[in-house]
Order: sequence, then C-alpha cells, then structure tokens
Amino acid sequence: MMGGQNTAYRKGYMLERRVKKKLEEMGFFVLRSAGSHQVDLIAFSPQQKVYWIECKLHKKPSRREEEEWRKRAERYGAIYLVITRENLKSIINLLKEECQSATVP
Repeated sequence: MMGGQNTAYRKGYMLERRVKKKLEEMGFFVLRSAGSHQVDLIAFSPQQKVYWIECKLHKKPSRREEEEWRKRAERYGAIYLVITRENLKSIINLLKEECQSATVP
C-alpha cells in the first residue's frame, strides 16, 4: 500500500512541476507550496495578476471547498484555479492568450 501512495504523490508532484514549468515559460513567477495543505502553486503573471492554483490528478475539490477557496483568493486579490490533467491544456491556453493580449509597460 505504501508504494501506491508514493506513486500517487509522485504523479501529483509531476503534474505540479509540469504546470509550473509551462507557466514559467510564459513569463510567470511561480512558487510551489509543499505539503498540499493549501494551494499547490502561487503564480504571478507579467500583468501583475496572482493565481492560486490547485493541481489535481483525480479527485477535484468539492463544490463547497472550491467556493471557499475562490472567496479566500478574491479576498487577497487572487484568482483560484483548479488544474487537472484533463483541463491543463485549455487553462494554459487561456492564460497564454491573456498574457499575449495584455500590454506590459
């Protein structure tokens, strides 16, 4: 059983690293939060937007948890995102379009 948990942790860690790398390639400054008790990544866009990112392999947060995180993020001027393997490409593309359409002074 321990090996299964280790494998799941590793896969989750690899998803976090993949998201982090893609965002950094787009010019974001990204911090990773170890331990998964909070959000997994905090990303700062070149346009000075802040994203709190949860990376999920399988189980997404409940609707209630997701709403609580959204409200908490908004309180601090951040945008809460849940990224899964299924929506990774579409969210990265949306963020890329946002970066390209905004002008940086």
